[in-house]
Amino acid sequence: MERLKGDWKSLEALSSLRFTCGHCGNRVSSDRGYYAFAGNHSNQTARAYLCHDCNRLTLIDETIKQIPAPMIGRSIKKLPNDIDLLYAEMRRASADGAYSLVVMGGRKLLMHIAVSLGAEEGEKFVQYVSYLETNHFTPPKSSTWVKEIKDMGNESNHELVISTKEDADKIIKFLDLLMTFNYEFADEEDAEETESEETPRA
Repeated sequence: MERLKGDWKSLEALSSLRFTCGHCGNRVSSDRGYYAFAGNHSNQTARAYLCHDCNRLTLIDETIKQIPAPMIGRSIKKLPNDIDLLYAEMRRASADGAYSLVVMGGRKLLMHIAVSLGAEEGEKFVQYVSYLETNHFTPPKSSTWVKEIKDMGNESNHELVISTKEDADKIIKFLDLLMTFNYEFADEEDAEETESEETPRA
C-alpha cells in the first residue's frame, strides 16, 4: 500500500500498543496518535494510533475493538489484475466482518483462477474445480479444501446461512496457498505468459 502523504498535526503521546494495521497489514508498534474523551476529559472513549509504515490511523474503541480490523490473508505477488482486484476485495470484506461475502467471493475468485490457468469461460463452478484438480493446479491432498469451498459457496448463494470468521479463514487460507503455488512461486516463463494474457488495468 502506498504511504499516505502529509503530516498529522498535534499528535499526542499514547500508551504503546502493538497491532496489525488494518490498512497496510504490517505489524507495528505505535505510541503516537489521538485520544477521544467524553465529558470534561474524565472518560476516555477511544484512541487513534498512527501506523508508522502507511501513515494511517487505526481506531481502538472503548470495547478494545480495532477499526479497521486486520485483513485475513496476505499480499501475494505476480497475480493477474482481475484476480488481484477480487482478492483485495475479499480481504477488505474480511476486515469489515462481511464473512458471507468473503465466502461467496471465494467461489468467484476460484473461477477466475481456473480461467487464468487455461479453463474455458462460461463453465459451471464444479467444472472449474475439476479442471484445477485434474490439471494439478491444486496442491497435493487438497481435495477436501476445494470441496469445502464449493459447499460453503453453495450455502451462501442458495441457502439462508450466515458464514462465520472460521469459514472465511478457511477459504482465504486455501486460496492463499493456491495463488502462491501457481503465481508467486511459478517459473518466470509461466508468469510472463500469464501477464501477457491478462487485461490491462483501466
